[in-house]
Amino acid sequence: MEHVIQHVGVGARAAFGHKKKKTAGAVLALAAGLAGPAAWADVTLGGTSYTTGSGAVCSSGGAGPTWSCQVPNGSGGFALINGVPTDPVNGGPDAAALQGMVNGNLGGDALLLGGTAAKATGFGSVAAGSDAKATETYATAIGSTTVAAGVSSTAVGNVAQAFGTNATAIGANTTAVATSSLAAGDRATASDINSTALGANTQARKKSSLAAGDKAIADGINAAALGANTQALADSAVAVGDRATANAESAVAMGRQSTASAASAVAIGTGATASTVNGVALGAGAVADRAGMNGQKERFSNVAVGSTQGAVSVGSAGGERQITNVAGGTQATDAVNVRQLQAVQAGAVNYVTNVDGSVNHNQIVLGNGQAPNGTTVSNVAPGVAGTDAVNVNQLNAQNTQWRDAIRRNQRDANAGTAGAMAMAGMPQAYMPGKNMVAAGVAGYEGQSAIAVGFSSISDNGKWVMKFTGSANSRGNVGVSAGAGFQW
Repeated sequence: MEHVIQHVGVGARAAFGHKKKKTAGAVLALAAGLAGPAAWADVTLGGTSYTTGSGAVCSSGGAGPTWSCQVPNGSGGFALINGVPTDPVNGGPDAAALQGMVNGNLGGDALLLGGTAAKATGFGSVAAGSDAKATETYATAIGSTTVAAGVSSTAVGNVAQAFGTNATAIGANTTAVATSSLAAGDRATASDINSTALGANTQARKKSSLAAGDKAIADGINAAALGANTQALADSAVAVGDRATANAESAVAMGRQSTASAASAVAIGTGATASTVNGVALGAGAVADRAGMNGQKERFSNVAVGSTQGAVSVGSAGGERQITNVAGGTQATDAVNVRQLQAVQAGAVNYVTNVDGSVNHNQIVLGNGQAPNGTTVSNVAPGVAGTDAVNVNQLNAQNTQWRDAIRRNQRDANAGTAGAMAMAGMPQAYMPGKNMVAAGVAGYEGQSAIAVGFSSISDNGKWVMKFTGSANSRGNVGVSAGAGFQW
């Protein structure tokens, strides 16, 4: 078997040059993409250098049936076109066929590495791979059947497609449709301006939306879906965690299988549900389904409250929680703590009732008129109803619960600190026009956390965007987003 090199004229010189042959085992190295005058090309074959003038250089592993040809692109670089047919008359590469391929498939200052169906027709474009097509200025298509059809677009991977200006599609079957959209991962799709889809089968369907995680869907303007099977299905909705769903405007669902289904509702925690407007569900299994007072009167005070804000829930029917570490209330609508209630109790006045049933506000009697040094009430049964007295055993049990709750809160706080440290430890993109996906880990006081994030710097280096999320050893998750402008 012989390796054959042919020099073929392209353009005005559509005639064959001389032929060189080398025995089997020779190596053909093409200087594709190297800078140099457009009027010459060097080829090394078995240690010998050949100069082709202004024509193309073609080679094959014998006398055909097809040839691979190196063609000057007019800007000091070269294109490599495979599959050039053999001329039936002279047995060399068909110069007319090669000329037709060059005319239709190669633009100015472009680089083409592929078969006869590959195209690099945009100025400064790059196409590499079978049927790869880079059809706009500075477009890049790398991989079989890739398409880069937007200005400065990039498509990398089998059947990857980037149609918008500055769009990027990375991975098999990925699609970046709109300006500055980014799709990375098998079958990821970014459909609107500035949308980002990261992960297998992810979909970022609306402007500035973000979907990250297997089968995540962001279908609202500025919506974000982070985690496997998450769905953020309305404008500014945020869903974070496995199968979390936020399907109303500005709703937030954070935690595994959490759901926020009303406008501006917030559900945080595994299985948490917020289904009323502005309602807040905090904690695993918490349910916020009570609407605002909206003019109803309070019990006891009989004051009408006009607020339409949904209730804040920290549990559910049968799954109630205590709220600990509550500061004393100072305003009429503040919560009060047990200390304040105890103070009220200590200051209560017991008045004597006169024989006729009237109250004598001038006399207080304790212990049937004995000296007021305090009276011990013994053998008090545990209180049951809201107006029952409680005994010391009940108070001790309550104190134990408070102490345990405080310890849990300390662990939660330490885990939260670890999450913040993990987020802070992540690097971010630092060069204009670049993106970065980063991860960080941290530990604090026996608790640990992991964080992941995405950052991007605009092409002019003035805008910086950053999205981060964390999960800690207490099962809590956090998310943050930020943008900055520098000058």
